[in-house]
Amino acid sequence: MSVERIREIVQETIDASGLGIEVEDDMSLVEGGLLDSMSIVRLVQDLQQEFDIDIDFGDITITNFDSINVLSAYVEDRKAGA
Repeated sequence: MSVERIREIVQETIDASGLGIEVEDDMSLVEGGLLDSMSIVRLVQDLQQEFDIDIDFGDITITNFDSINVLSAYVEDRKAGA
């Protein structure tokens, strides 16, 4: 799994929403207003496709999605089958 690839996917998602912000790994994505509900849906789809994982609706929380760092840990857990 690649933190760099997750960073790219997150950046692409934010760029698609028209925000001209370069994301840092510890930057708050949800609470910082960088991801809204539509961009989260896109992000989930892209992550599922890229890493061949299933993301449960109940897992789409600030705890799992609020920064690249926590999102990377979540994706790693999903890939490991946790």
